[in-house]
Amino acid sequence: MERSLLWSVFGIGLVSWLSGMASVMRHRAGGTTVKVGLPHAYLFTAILLPLLVFAATLPSKGPLFAEGQGLGKGFLLGGVCALLAACVPLLSGSEEGRRRIGATVAGPCGLGLVASVVPLLMIRASLLDTLMGVAIGWFCVTFLLLLGLHHSKADSDRAQLPLICGTGFAVLVCSVAALGEMRGTMDLTATSAVSWSVLGMVFAAGVPLALLLSGVLGTILASVFGLLPGMGGLARGGAALLPDIIARNAALRIWRLLLGSVVLLILGKLISARVVSTNATLSLHIFEVMLLGVFGGAAAWWVTVSARRLERETPSNAVAIDWQCNGVAALLIISGTMVAFQMLAGLGVGIMLIGAWLAVSLAVVFAQETQSTETDVELPAAAVNLLRFGLMGAALLLYRVFYSRFESELRGVNLTDQYAAFGLLLGALLPSLLTGFLLRPFGTDTPAVSRIARLCLVGALVLAAPSLLLILWGTKCALALMMGLALSAALLPASSTAVPASETVPASARLMPALL
Repeated sequence: MERSLLWSVFGIGLVSWLSGMASVMRHRAGGTTVKVGLPHAYLFTAILLPLLVFAATLPSKGPLFAEGQGLGKGFLLGGVCALLAACVPLLSGSEEGRRRIGATVAGPCGLGLVASVVPLLMIRASLLDTLMGVAIGWFCVTFLLLLGLHHSKADSDRAQLPLICGTGFAVLVCSVAALGEMRGTMDLTATSAVSWSVLGMVFAAGVPLALLLSGVLGTILASVFGLLPGMGGLARGGAALLPDIIARNAALRIWRLLLGSVVLLILGKLISARVVSTNATLSLHIFEVMLLGVFGGAAAWWVTVSARRLERETPSNAVAIDWQCNGVAALLIISGTMVAFQMLAGLGVGIMLIGAWLAVSLAVVFAQETQSTETDVELPAAAVNLLRFGLMGAALLLYRVFYSRFESELRGVNLTDQYAAFGLLLGALLPSLLTGFLLRPFGTDTPAVSRIARLCLVGALVLAAPSLLLILWGTKCALALMMGLALSAALLPASSTAVPASETVPASARLMPALL
């Protein structure tokens, strides 16, 4: 049963990516595809990096890498999948319909599923190292592509947002798979058992599936309702109640979010119902965590959209509104994390965040549509903020992965005040400091090699900071560093939106501290 479920998840992820590529190719044949300008130096570096890391980890024994080359295999798999996933948004055109935009966002998320399921199916010997290698490789390759888009000076938010969304989802599902394997197995029937990671992967498959179906189902149901008696009068009444095109678009987005949530929750209910009757409480907790994630993500989306609209209407209070509403959204994520942890520990946090990622992904879809139709200008900024809080949740989950992975070394650790304060503050400040250095402007004649050399220096500093902490003060200070990194995602500078942020600063620049 376990392998059949994993192959089903693999198929859903692959179909999601193929749907995105098919829509790109269809519009490319129609002459409406516009390539996003990406400097060749960044593209070649992104291609070579996974190969170099894999070659460096080829020895089966050594002081740095575990036997079995798990890290190298995972890095290569994650890097290749990240490049393939990036083909969808990078080749997407400017004239896009709702179905196509949904596939553009679902494609990278679907390939993130594929990259996380392959180790569960084929690389069991060094599974945890491979899963972490997949996440690191995906992140490094995507970060190079995002930096290339930033330095290309092109209006490329429509490519950046799906790339960042897919990266966050890939890291999230790899973390859920790792936590599920460390948790062990559970009985589904009287005669069989599957690992907890399979449950997480099946639920995660519902996110790209819901993205694809929400647009299609919305169109089909609207057509069916239009044929029913009396629906014409109801439609006219709705048009009278919502005379503004912006209000009608908002109602349509809520309808699509509701449909996607129903698809995901039906899948979640089917999963939780498979738990044996003797574990009825556990089955209830599983579904409650899923429900918490879906509705928590929807609530965070509503808060961020409301904040952007209030800022546009009252620009004099933009900073105060930004801080207040962002604080509410961050509190929703943190509160959901605490509740999910009480029910199912770290795996519960991961399942909750998967449910919330549906709202994050749909927010990116809505932002892409806004850029095509030039209505509801607050949606791109709201999508960036919601992505930021999604990345904060992913960082909190990585903290739990770190703790579970090194639990034996952390047992009995006494985290005194000075270690906690130093690690927390360093983690909160380090991303902004490194991003400021990384994005400092170059001269107009600066070659791309110099830009990549600065990126290599920043990468070395990213690796050196936790390594130095481990050498000087051990694992206990690195644990506080992980919490500080999660905090940094919520403490990005507030943006005054008298002019919408999406029209002034690229998404990669606004989200890079959270990514680092």
